[in-house]
Parts: sequence; C-alpha cells; structure tokens
Amino acid sequence: MTRQVLLRWIYVTIAIYLLAIVTGVVLRYCCPDQEKTTNPIYGTYKDLIPFVIAIPALWLGFCFQRRASYVQQLRTLWSKLIDVVEDAIQYTHLPNPQQTEFGKTLAKLFSLIDEVRGVFKNIGERASLIDLPGGRGERTDDEIGLYPFEGLKDIRDRISSLGFGLSFDRSKAKLVRNDIIILWNHVRHRMLKEFDRSYPTYADSPYLIPECDWDTATNPTSPPYHAFTPRARWAVYVPLLETENAWFTIRKETQSSRLGDMAKLNPAMPSRSTAPGQRVIYVYAFDPHAGKIGLSIITDKLRALGLRGRIVFQEESIESVSTFLATYGAFAQLITNKVAATWFFLRKLFVIDYRRQWKTPVRETDIRHLAYEKWERGGKPPGDGKRFWEEAERELFTKFIAATKDVER
Repeated sequence: MTRQVLLRWIYVTIAIYLLAIVTGVVLRYCCPDQEKTTNPIYGTYKDLIPFVIAIPALWLGFCFQRRASYVQQLRTLWSKLIDVVEDAIQYTHLPNPQQTEFGKTLAKLFSLIDEVRGVFKNIGERASLIDLPGGRGERTDDEIGLYPFEGLKDIRDRISSLGFGLSFDRSKAKLVRNDIIILWNHVRHRMLKEFDRSYPTYADSPYLIPECDWDTATNPTSPPYHAFTPRARWAVYVPLLETENAWFTIRKETQSSRLGDMAKLNPAMPSRSTAPGQRVIYVYAFDPHAGKIGLSIITDKLRALGLRGRIVFQEESIESVSTFLATYGAFAQLITNKVAATWFFLRKLFVIDYRRQWKTPVRETDIRHLAYEKWERGGKPPGDGKRFWEEAERELFTKFIAATKDVER
C-alpha cells in the first residue's frame, strides 16, 4: 500500500469518527424523549458504538500492516536495483567482455524489470476479460498500461547495444556509461519518493555543521541575529598553519567593532570549498545593503590585517534550509515538513496551478563571485563594473554549453 493510499484511508477513518461524534450529539440533544424515558434511538446508537469504533480501527490496522509489508518489499527491491545497476556500470569498464559477462548482466536486468512488476502495477493497467476463469485472448495496449520505470528498460537496451567480444567498442562504452548514470538518477529520484524517510538526528557531514561546533565572534554593537537576517558573507581562505593567528586577529577586530557583525571558524572540520591544508574563516555583515556598500571596505580591511589569501564575497538573503534545520533541530524540521505538506494538500484540494519560472543554468551568485575576482585582478577600477559582470556571465555560460555538449556526445 502506497503512502498516498494509506493517508486516504486515515482521512476516511477520521471522518467516520467525527461523523459518529456528531451523530451522537444530534441524537442526544436534538431528539429528546418527550415522556422522560430512555430514548430508544439514542440507546440503540450507544449499543452500536463499539462496532462503530472497532471496525474502522481494525481496517486501519490492516492498512498499516499492508504498508509495512509494502515498504519491506520496496527495500528488498531497492537493494536488488543497486546491485544490478552497479553491475551494468561495471560492465562498461571491462576492457574486452565476453559472452559470459554480457549474458549475466542482461539476465540480471531482465529479471529486475520483471521483479518491479511484482511490486508496482503498470500505469493505467486495467482488468480484462481474460482474467476471468476460462478467459482467453490477449490484452490490449490500453489494458496493459505503461511500465512505471522505463529508465530500467533503457539501461537494458544500452547494454544490449554494446554487445561483447569484437563488437564491443570502448569509446561507445563510455557514452553508454554516462547514459546509464543519467537514467539511474532519474529512476532513483522517483523510487526514493515511495519510501518513508526521515532526516538523521545526528548527521556526520562536513557540509552540515551545527552552530555549536563553530568558534564565533560577535560585534557587541550589532543588531540581534536570527536565521532569516539578511546578510553578506566574506569567505577568507588561510593556510592551515596560519589559521590560529588569522582567527585571533579577525576575532579581535570583530569584537572591537572594527570589522563586521560576526565571524565564524570551525576548527575541527574543513569546509567543502577548501583545498587540502586550508581553512576558511567567515566574516558576516548583517546590513542588507552590505553587498553593495561595504564590499570593498571590508575586503580592504581584511587585506590590511595581513590576510593575503583568497577572499570570496557571497551575498545571502537567508541561511540555507540545511543549515537552518541543523541549527534549530527537530522542531524546525517538523515545522518545515508540516508547511510543505499543507501546501501540497491545498494544491490538490483546490487544484492550484502556477507557472514555473525557468531560470538561467548559470547562477547569479557564481557570476557575482567571478565578476568580483575579475574586478579585483583588474586593479579595482572605479565604475559600476558592468564590463566585469558581462565577461563573467559570458565565461560561465560558455563553460555550461561546453559541458552540456560533452554529456550529449
């Protein structure tokens, strides 16, 4: 039983209980017995209440049992999916595969495709007369429906086109491998939506660091900070051996109200954007216009402190959702999930439709960073910097087009 079907039955059960409560109130107060004796209708209803409560509860328990069995089947199928797709990818790495490896890989893919049919129905599949006892004939295309995960069939076809032995082409194998990875990403994304997954309570990732792991220095004259404070950030990259001295200097300047509004350093774990042997110190300004007014001022102050490494400016409106969840814990995760669930429920209930806003494949943040680096390398000339912005946008877009062509080839 899918999550959507389970939720539907939960709502039906809640509606039955609410109806039972309303019916009891109506019979008790709106149909009084004129002779001051026991109301036979109300008395009969009270006698039937155990059945009204027990039958929906039993059905709901059956639904939860079916859901648990369904999830277990999904997990078994998921493990088989990973193994078979990994074997298909490894087949493209073989220098000269023979018929044995080719047949084994194809057999696993054919078996996997039919195992999926044992868990999921085809989209639009309908009952047919041949399903009846003594029925004969063949199903029509409308009765068969559509296979739910066509990407698995496409992976099978890609492996089949490679062949084995002398017909195996190494250059073609690389293209097939890229296609398999793309197809698997599509299948994986949709398959994972069928599972009941939660965020881990204690995650171990250098990309998601709780606030308690940071050394923080704040400006005593700055306004109070919260997760949705508009801010600008400067990432200061320093060598590992110079981290302690650099952090001491930045912390002292921040606490003396001579630099920014806040500074942070994680001494235990490197940032995801640092090279080996580097650490990054973040300097923040909470002024929403800091990115336009104080960009060169804070950069010049950092240079004046003797920091000669790379300094990257990043303007941010609010913290990322991942950092917000890591900072404020399970309650923030609960609120975020409830808001998202309410939105999707209202969309389905009122058939809300909206236009998707297509965005450029090149992010504005990347353009801003590259334009600032070009402006800095150009000697920081006066003006609005439109020329550096256009050069950065053109360069990033050219790289995107080249990368897209490489994937298509």
